[in-house]
Amino acid sequence: MEGTQSERVEESYAYPVPALVSHIGGFMGLLLGASILSFLQLLEIPLLKAYGLVMWALQECGRMVGGMGGRRLAWTSAGPRSRRAFLHQPH
Repeated sequence: MEGTQSERVEESYAYPVPALVSHIGGFMGLLLGASILSFLQLLEIPLLKAYGLVMWALQECGRMVGGMGGRRLAWTSAGPRSRRAFLHQPH
């Protein structure tokens, strides 16, 4: 029998482990950021609807009570006062 021949095979990673961990972490961060933004957008719609409903209810309550007779309120340090009383108060 002729001489035995052997072949040496050396294996190495095609993708370095630190690069793999880095890419997985980057992808997870991207997904987390996208999910947080999606969640906030899902909250935005009901909050805007609720805000509109509250504003509508406040306007309707003002009309049912008789309103301010067309007067608007001006906020002062003492609380709400009619704009006419606020503008025409003695100095």
